[in-house]
Order: sequence, then structure tokens, then C-alpha cells
Amino acid sequence: MPACTEAVQHGIRLLKGLAELHRLQVAHRDIKPANVHLGRDGRLRILDLGVAVSDSQGDAPAGSPGAPSYRAPELFTGELAVPAHDLDAAGITLYHLLTRKYPYGEIEPFQHPKFAVPLPPTRYRPGIPGWLENVLLKAVARDPVHRRETPEEFLLALERGANRPLGRPPASSPLQQGRGRG
Repeated sequence: MPACTEAVQHGIRLLKGLAELHRLQVAHRDIKPANVHLGRDGRLRILDLGVAVSDSQGDAPAGSPGAPSYRAPELFTGELAVPAHDLDAAGITLYHLLTRKYPYGEIEPFQHPKFAVPLPPTRYRPGIPGWLENVLLKAVARDPVHRRETPEEFLLALERGANRPLGRPPASSPLQQGRGRG
């Protein structure tokens, strides 16, 4: 597993790439470690735009593309993938890079998972700084209202890091946890 500072640098590179894609009005829709390559030159490349869509294409194809473990919870209820879902996948990618685990556990194709509160990454790797844990938990929050809206917002949180720690996203009540979005 990479050191936290190295993982944060990878996250910063990934978010800069996503910011550029989103500025071009392209949603990747399949962000995961296998689609992110760090070259020998130190440049990060986002690969496999096979399921990406742009605003100019009109309606996105039916279904939710991407690896199930990297999908936002609401994509399992039939919502169409939009650029903001790339940010959730980037958060899961960074979480997995640091812990080798998934915030909601591994999800298999055709599984219909029930999402509770994401597990704190320090459960698997206690040395993760509190500010980074909070950034990750906000990135993978179950409710999209509690996530970041743009790659730039997520990027700023990583760049500021320990200089301006963020609070943890609000916890859902047990009653809300049992309800799906709908």
C-alpha cells in the first residue's frame, strides 16, 4: 500500500484529470484503479473511455456502467450515471488504494446491495490522518447531498489537507439508513 502522501498525490492527479474531462462535458462513468495509469513520467492517465458520454450525445445509454464496487449507491436504484458519479468512484478508488478494501464492502455484478454508513478507512489502516479520513468519507457518502459536487471541490480538500481539516459528513439516523432513495 502506498504512503498516505503518495496516495493523496495520486488522488490530486486523478481529480485534475476528471476536472478536465468534466470541463469538456464528458462523464467517464467507469473510474476505477484499472482505468487509471501512472506513467514512468509521473503523469496520470485516465484510460478506457468506452462507456463515457458527453452532454452533446443527448441521453446516456440505459443501465449503469462501471464496476459495481466503484458505483455510487443511487446507481443501483436505476439512476443514470452523471459526471458527479465520477467523483464518488474517484473517492472509492482512493479509499481502495489506501486500504485495499471498499467503503461498503465488495459488490458483485447483479448483486442488489443495501447501503449503510461507509466504514471509516482507519478501521483497516489506523495511520490514515483524520483529515484524510474525513475527505474520503465525504467523497463516498451514501447520500449524494453530502458528497462533493465538482472535481475542483474534492481537489481543494485534498490539497488543503492537514492545513484546514474538514469535519466528518453528518451521520444518518438508523431510520434514514434503512430507506432507499426513491
